Amino acid sequence: MKNLYTKILLMLTIWGNVIAQPVQQMGTQQFVHPTGTACTPPATVFAASRLSATNAATTPPRLRVAYIIPSNRTAQANAVADMQYVVMLAQAWYREQMKLNGFGEKTFVYESEPNSNRPKINFVNSSFTDDYIRADPWGRSITAATNGGLSIWAPNEVWFLIAETHQMNANSTVVGGIALGAGGGGSSGGVALVGSDWLAFFNKLTDNTPYNGQTLPALGPYQMIQDVTYSWADGSTFSSAASSFIGGALHEIGHAFGLPHDQRNDANRFGNVMHNGFRGSRGSIYPALYPTEHMRLEYAAALYLNTSHKFNRNQRTTDAPNVNINTPSPTTLSNGQLAISFTASDADTLTSAFLMYNGDRVAELSLLSTSITTQFITPYYDLDQSREYKVLVVDKQGNVNEATTMLTVQSGGNQAPRPFISVEEPSPRVGQSVALKASSSSDGNEPLSNLSVQWDINNDGTYDTGWLSASSPLNFTYQAAGNYLIKAKVKDQNGAESIGTPITTRVSNTSGSCRYLIPPLISGNTLICSGTSTTLTARGCPGTVVWSGGSTGNQLVVSPTVSTTYSAYCQLPDGCQSLPAQHQVGLLTAPTNLTTIKVYGSQVLLGWNHTDVTGPFTVEYKPSTSSSWIAITGLTVPSTYINSLTNNTVYDWRVTIGCVTSAVANFTTNAQPTPQYCSISFSNPCQFGIAIKDVVIGGTYFSQNSACKPNGYDFSLYPINNLVRNQTYSFSLALDGYYNGSQAAIWLDFNGDGQFQSIERIFTTTQEFTAPITGSFQIPANSPLQTATRLRIVLNFNSAPTSACGNYGYGEAEDYLVNIVSPCVNMVTTKEGLWNDPTVWTCGRVPTNIDAVTLGHLVTMPSNYTGQALTVQYTNSGRLVLNDGGKLKLVN
Repeated sequence: MKNLYTKILLMLTIWGNVIAQPVQQMGTQQFVHPTGTACTPPATVFAASRLSATNAATTPPRLRVAYIIPSNRTAQANAVADMQYVVMLAQAWYREQMKLNGFGEKTFVYESEPNSNRPKINFVNSSFTDDYIRADPWGRSITAATNGGLSIWAPNEVWFLIAETHQMNANSTVVGGIALGAGGGGSSGGVALVGSDWLAFFNKLTDNTPYNGQTLPALGPYQMIQDVTYSWADGSTFSSAASSFIGGALHEIGHAFGLPHDQRNDANRFGNVMHNGFRGSRGSIYPALYPTEHMRLEYAAALYLNTSHKFNRNQRTTDAPNVNINTPSPTTLSNGQLAISFTASDADTLTSAFLMYNGDRVAELSLLSTSITTQFITPYYDLDQSREYKVLVVDKQGNVNEATTMLTVQSGGNQAPRPFISVEEPSPRVGQSVALKASSSSDGNEPLSNLSVQWDINNDGTYDTGWLSASSPLNFTYQAAGNYLIKAKVKDQNGAESIGTPITTRVSNTSGSCRYLIPPLISGNTLICSGTSTTLTARGCPGTVVWSGGSTGNQLVVSPTVSTTYSAYCQLPDGCQSLPAQHQVGLLTAPTNLTTIKVYGSQVLLGWNHTDVTGPFTVEYKPSTSSSWIAITGLTVPSTYINSLTNNTVYDWRVTIGCVTSAVANFTTNAQPTPQYCSISFSNPCQFGIAIKDVVIGGTYFSQNSACKPNGYDFSLYPINNLVRNQTYSFSLALDGYYNGSQAAIWLDFNGDGQFQSIERIFTTTQEFTAPITGSFQIPANSPLQTATRLRIVLNFNSAPTSACGNYGYGEAEDYLVNIVSPCVNMVTTKEGLWNDPTVWTCGRVPTNIDAVTLGHLVTMPSNYTGQALTVQYTNSGRLVLNDGGKLKLVN
């Protein structure tokens, strides 16, 4: 047997300021650091096996939140509301910052409560005590969360964790505070962990009261002492401390997204979210209230997130880019700068590249090519010292790879300056003079007085000034409102030049506090039962919240009779107001189109339609002659099996979601033998990257970012995809890792007898793969038509699977339900309804990616459902409505 190679991720924390330590993990970057931690946890090593997730079929990228309560602690009184507020604030802040950097209103999605936009807080009541977790806060918090059933490190899941473990001492110091984050590129999972002492400040962002001598019950029973309870860097007021802690939370979430540190253009409380600028978060949220502070998302971070899986729910996991560094060591300077040459390629098109120097990002490049040889030109080096450099490249699907080298730059010759720019007022008004500064730039050979600067006011590549003294600010006045990127080039007296990374500024038509005021963050139910009311809550307004209809206050009770959109804006005493925020409240509707998909003797497969395919649903059933219902609860797909029924019996059944229940339908069992598919299991399921992550057949995702189930076997009930007779299907199996050779085989139960016969094996590999496994198979023209028959995919280490049954060592198996159908010539709507309702279509089935679709009615794409078609045409009153998360994928 060949050797197995495991991937590990190394978490390292050290004393001191914000420092990141990266390690290689199959082309990803992992970062972790403390920000003012009271104790330093040791380096920890984790095996990178996948953990089980709630919905194995498809796990779209999302942020999830957990609150860990040790056995000897209780939750803080306002913990849920305050954690929800910070998550919603983080989502809004990243969206605004992506827009400021020129990438549009792009941000992450978080897990929400059912029928609500409130972030879901997953509670973990741990058997660990607080002092036990404090001894190893990173490792033991993650262990506590995992023991509580959470899917930490699952693909495309970023977890924001808070463990209630801090302790305030009699001398007013606080122990147990922590700030750590780690994550990678592509579909890698991520974790951000912050201390519960921070949670006590999350609702204090605009409270300017000095904290010295004050008592905060959620923090502890003792009076706080300035510069003792918290560092001088966190300021002296509740607001300044909250600004540090909220900014710190966004910083750690950034690490979980795969962002490294970036010191360029950064200062404490005025700079980058991924360095010490995070303490100035209040200045970017309320620039008029705190104009001397600011926290920005660096342009390089925005460039990275623009294609990240975490900010794009439709990204695909494909081959990681290829990258090699070509610069030898030792090397010399060219015009005062270090040139690092690299070659990169990717079939999906390269979109960006980043240079890392001793763990920090120091350069970025926008790319648009499948293959390129180019170079970074950087002033970041240490003469005559061996230093680590990494080049990260990203493709348009957000897949990441890196190359690492150790370089020694030989001394001799002039050194180029390192640009450092700032804008005195990041949110000026039109006509206001703004001071642009380069006076923090530095040079290894010359003083600041010998440096000159040129300014590109709008990042259009043309410098708008001649050479000016870098020690003096440029006072510039913007004449038009908008978002601007500012860039500068700095030169020393010997002619060595360096171009810095750009910074953002927002110019508005208004003045004073009206320059920029964040809209209120409205949370509440998005669906309610008819005849009931719900309370909407608006947070983040330092003034008065004004609701549509004229009501004021942070809360509004509503009782809509139809789907209604409510709005609210924030108004300050001087009359300035924010843009309105909106929140829609609709009425829950009952499941429809209850369908008996297939009866197997004493077993039945049921399905139904609903505008939200994720539920949760409850199915109740009973013999028609009985009055007692039997319930199956917690269903997260609109389909279920019911087993152990009585043969030749009529049953009633119904489906409930929330407070609404469908009409009663019925089915009749028969006396046919119930198919008993053979079992398959693995002694070491999903270990060492030998696991199925994505399954794409004929361009349709059968699963995406699926997690590992016990024994390495998973069975997906929904959706049931169609395979058309006389069609050839190409497929791709994306794996969890590509460092151990894997092989695969596919079986299809053509005759529906519950057996995977040798003649039903439709594909097998003939060699090991350390890349996605691709191939094709054909559905014969004379195949029996089948409803909900099984397709089984088996992945095995080293050798091709020879049987669909039994026990294997390393690998994973997944079963899917498919229909074998005849070709359909005219896929036309017959009535209004849901896209995934077969009765809507003339062919009696849901369209696939080979169907030319014609819409002559109103068709709704359900929430969180992706429809497929070759083409779509519209006639008469044909119209397609996409519910939240609903998508249509067209081949042409």
